[in-house]
Amino acid sequence: MSKTDKMKKKEGPSANPLREFAGGATRSSEPDGERHDLISPHAIKRLAIIYAEGAKIHGDRNWEKGVPLPITMNHLKAHLNKWEAGDRTEDHIAKAAWGLFALMHYEETGHYPREPAYTESWDG
Repeated sequence: MSKTDKMKKKEGPSANPLREFAGGATRSSEPDGERHDLISPHAIKRLAIIYAEGAKIHGDRNWEKGVPLPITMNHLKAHLNKWEAGDRTEDHIAKAAWGLFALMHYEETGHYPREPAYTESWDG
C-alpha cells in the first residue's frame, strides 16, 4: 500500500457528490480529492526541464534505479542553500523540487534506496 493510500480517509458517498452533465452523464466532483488543475504549469515546466537535463546526462529514469537518500537529501538542501544565498546561475528551486519529487516517489513505491555500507562523502 502506498503512502497516499495510507493517507486517504475512508469517506462515504456523500463526501464527494456527483456532478450531472447536460447529457445525463455523472462524474464525481473531485478525483479522489486531487486537484491537478491547481498545479502551476510554470513549476511543472521548470521541473520537466530538470528531468530532461538529468536524462541527457544519466539516461532516462536513471534516478529510479536508486540514488541513496543521503545523496538526494544533500543535493536538495544544497540547491535550497544556494538559492537562499542569492545564486541564480541555475534553477536551484526546480532542482530542489526534483529531490522532493524523488522522495515522494520513494514514499509512494516503498523503494527507499539505501546502501548499508554507505561511505561516500556528501559533497554533492
